[in-house]
Amino acid sequence: MQSQTPLSNQQDPEIEPESYSLDQMMERLKERGHEEGELVTRADGSQALKIKKRKRRSEQPQKEAAKRQQKIRLFQLGLAFSLFCGLVATAAGLLFYYNSTGYRESIRTKISQWTGADVDITEFSVTPNTARCATMNMSWPAGNHLRTLQITRPSAQLNILGFLTNQWGGNAVVATNGKLIFGKGQEDAPKSAPNKEKPSAFPFSFENYRIEKLDVIGFEQAQQPWLTISGTEVSLVKTDAGSQTRFVGGKVNILAFQPMHLDRASIDFTTGQMIIDQARFKPEPNASGSLELSNNINLYGAKTTDLNLSMKHFPLEILLGEGVETIMSGFVDTNPEALNCLLRFTPGSYDSYNIQLGFVGSSLTPLTLCGFPFFSDLSRELQDQDYVNRFHFADRVEGELIRDAKILTLRSLHLEKKGQFIIKGDISVTDGKIVGQLDVGLQGALLTQNHINPMMLDLFPRNTGGYQWCKITLGGTPTSPEDNFNDQIKAILDKSPDKPTAPPTDSAPLNVEDELDAQ
Repeated sequence: MQSQTPLSNQQDPEIEPESYSLDQMMERLKERGHEEGELVTRADGSQALKIKKRKRRSEQPQKEAAKRQQKIRLFQLGLAFSLFCGLVATAAGLLFYYNSTGYRESIRTKISQWTGADVDITEFSVTPNTARCATMNMSWPAGNHLRTLQITRPSAQLNILGFLTNQWGGNAVVATNGKLIFGKGQEDAPKSAPNKEKPSAFPFSFENYRIEKLDVIGFEQAQQPWLTISGTEVSLVKTDAGSQTRFVGGKVNILAFQPMHLDRASIDFTTGQMIIDQARFKPEPNASGSLELSNNINLYGAKTTDLNLSMKHFPLEILLGEGVETIMSGFVDTNPEALNCLLRFTPGSYDSYNIQLGFVGSSLTPLTLCGFPFFSDLSRELQDQDYVNRFHFADRVEGELIRDAKILTLRSLHLEKKGQFIIKGDISVTDGKIVGQLDVGLQGALLTQNHINPMMLDLFPRNTGGYQWCKITLGGTPTSPEDNFNDQIKAILDKSPDKPTAPPTDSAPLNVEDELDAQ
């Protein structure tokens, strides 16, 4: 049997032997490909393996991207620095320009063209975010209704873009105080108006222009002011058609009227027109009652203007004027059935005003008629303290107030306390003198009570609708009213027969002789 070599002694050609002989090593070197190297013989006869060096890749994406990014950052930093330097230089140049006399003159010209006024600005200064001045004074020619406007410490917060582009804008221009004076424009005097090419163009791009406390004074020629509004906050807001002026708060004093409070008002100004969207007045800042005006006014027209007038829980004595509240006071509403509820006037003329206002009683308080002597006379004769010097009418109050600069008239009065007392008639006040007649009605049952003097039926002879009526003529002044009711009482007493003497008491008959002796 043929012997077999053990498996452990056989070599696997795929397995690398642990050691080589010199010949085996040389043979293996010869068999290697050119990729691993080439066996060469040196000049001295020795052999060596020559390996070709691999070329390094010329493109390295990560390092190239990093280099590009670094170059971009350097460029950006350089550009930003250049822009910053340019911005600083521009800002410095603009600051120098904005604070120059020439630029202040250009600002003055812009405002003058916009308002039609002669403008003077003092201590004008600009910083990158603020523009301000100490005062700004505007004046108009004698032909204009506006005379002067003085503004104290106006300032504006500028946005950066507007500062750099010379197109000033921001939230608001705010001034602490101001004083506006207006009056009747002289017909033959010169007038000025805003730029006719762009009558609604604002010189700046601010959202609104505000004066925190403005005093408004209206004069009639060179006499005392007929209107003052003290401490109102006013804002001027630009609109597509022109500008809108908004007033909030302020005490209002009108010549020959009682003071009241301006709640708010919105007025649109267009060329030659003043459109009152709403002007609301209150007797006191926090009062619930109000008086409102609305309509359009042609500022330079010769025709009269009618303003719609309405009231709700408003004190009638404010419209009656100073002093007249001594004879009538109370809260009233506009009569919805009245033909006229208006204020009529010619712009610029105080004396031209005329008020026509139908009113009814308010549910808030009754209306009080007081001061006339006939109230105390009625209180004495009726033995009722409700009539002492005044009477409160809560059930029915109607009338019409007609007033101009000279005459005040309360017409078609109907004051009633149901089942007791009615007053109808007219009362006028001219040059401080009262003129009027009243029909006074008392419930008939009141005059037939046992404790009532029968003379009262002679004083109230007419019977209509269950009431006995007497006509009373009024006179005197608002501070000292008079009437002829007491004169009527005296006249009736003069016409009445003498009171009968008391009947004789029972006594002994007289002795004629004794009587003769006594003589």
